[in-house]
Amino acid sequence: MEILKMSAFALMAVVIIVLIKQEKKEIGITISILAAVLLAAFAILKLNDVIDLLYNLTSKIGVNAKYLEIILKVVGIAYIIELTKDVCVDSGETALGSKVEMAGKITITAMTIPILTGIIEVINKLI
Repeated sequence: MEILKMSAFALMAVVIIVLIKQEKKEIGITISILAAVLLAAFAILKLNDVIDLLYNLTSKIGVNAKYLEIILKVVGIAYIIELTKDVCVDSGETALGSKVEMAGKITITAMTIPILTGIIEVINKLI
């Protein structure tokens, strides 16, 4: 039922934004950003149970928790970058949105180096 609440909130925000943008575009954009951030924050709070489950699973199978932490950070960065890019595009700043997306991809690539190093180490041990 939480998804219904989030959907209702988003639809109400859209109606308000459309009505306000007709008179004051900058206020409509501000409300859009605020609504997006609130929805993202609410969704992130729902991830705690999933994160706890993943940590329990990794500890049971003996996987290093640092790899799970990296993966969770990468997923978080991907969501933040997507939200930021969409807000930029919605605000008419497509070029800025593209640069945000590029910066996010570079950051994600840099963050995954420890995982790649771990995979290479495992392959070396097997050979």
